[in-house]
Amino acid sequence: MKRYTPPVPRPTYNDEGFAEQTVHDFIKQHYPDSYHEDALVAEEFRDGIYEALIDELYLYQDPQVLMNTLIRDYDWEFTADDWDKIQHFDFFVTNRLKEKEQQWVKDNDIKPPFPVGAKVRLPAHYNEAVGIINRIYEYDPARYCVLTEKQNQYNKEMESLGKSERQGGWILKFEDVELVEE
Repeated sequence: MKRYTPPVPRPTYNDEGFAEQTVHDFIKQHYPDSYHEDALVAEEFRDGIYEALIDELYLYQDPQVLMNTLIRDYDWEFTADDWDKIQHFDFFVTNRLKEKEQQWVKDNDIKPPFPVGAKVRLPAHYNEAVGIINRIYEYDPARYCVLTEKQNQYNKEMESLGKSERQGGWILKFEDVELVEE
């Protein structure tokens, strides 16, 4: 089996400075009263909003859990406006991470390591172990759309019934699949 290892690791939200810069930009846009341009370089300009969002950035994909954590651990009192802002935090962080990944692809000339149609092994937590690369996923950087046999059979069944419903496959990072060499 052959696995792809990019020349430089893919950016993540754990990268040094990512949380601070992202929260700083988010606060500038959504909490202008708490924003201070020097907050990135001098912690004394950070208020509780900065610290809480930096510390809990890893919860960005679940606004409900993030909100509960901010109430429980940071004594936040939520208004409907705060809830809207916290829901935007998910999209804000996701977009920043996507921008970093796009730059990573460009800077490191990341190309698909395996061709469309190649048989690949999926990560262990998927129900099926093997799939076929269906296409390069165009909405997020450096990802494949991998269709398993079960998904392919479902699509054929729907087609035979005259239905337009289809399984699109799993969206997987280039480095998360292994080429199955036969």
